[in-house]
Amino acid sequence: MTENETVPDELGQLKKEIGKLRLQAGLRKALSAELAKQKKISEEATKQAEESARILEGLSKNLSRYVSPQVYKKLFDKKLKAIRPEWEGLDSENAKNQLKANGALRKPFVELMDKAEFQNLGFPDVASTRVAITDPEYLDLPLASGGMTVGRISKDQPILENVITPHPTYNTQIGGEYIGGFEVPIPRQLLAPDFYAQRRALGTDPKDDPRSFQLAKPSQEATPEWVDRLSEYIENAKQLRD
Repeated sequence: MTENETVPDELGQLKKEIGKLRLQAGLRKALSAELAKQKKISEEATKQAEESARILEGLSKNLSRYVSPQVYKKLFDKKLKAIRPEWEGLDSENAKNQLKANGALRKPFVELMDKAEFQNLGFPDVASTRVAITDPEYLDLPLASGGMTVGRISKDQPILENVITPHPTYNTQIGGEYIGGFEVPIPRQLLAPDFYAQRRALGTDPKDDPRSFQLAKPSQEATPEWVDRLSEYIENAKQLRD
């Protein structure tokens, strides 16, 4: 192979390296602020978990005040038990513990409470509760966006044991480190273009994309073209924001 023939390969490799460096520079730019943010999140993790538990407890405890007729409680319990037979009832002393320990129960509990039938009876407002326990920075994010926090999973200790602040619901936590984040939320179509291109090629319905994305958990190679598209989007988004 002649020297002239190796030039395109070297240029291509150089372009890839430049793309990687640009992405790393963008991540490092936000790393300092992100580390401070994550430190605050870590310090407030226990407080947030306790607050969430208190709100959830309020949703169940306050029902006795919002819905005084016993018939409404019995109606709610009957419908929830039809979905989750293990539910002991709103008046059970174990109701709070059941909801804290059982995510499969918690979901239909909230969904049933949120139905017009029970909202019209004075049940607590689920939407307002969600807003109250959500970080304000994430309230107005577009649907199916991401990139605000970027981390690297630890290969040496992917599963943490004896964590300082265990999650109140999930029994497993993944080890790793925060390496930064993008300055603006990025649409998933830009974060994982290969995934969306494949779905369009298969003729799938776009409205099913969010659920499919959650189930597939796709990966995406950070090519120079990918970096360029994200960089352009970020700059445009920042200009519109400012």
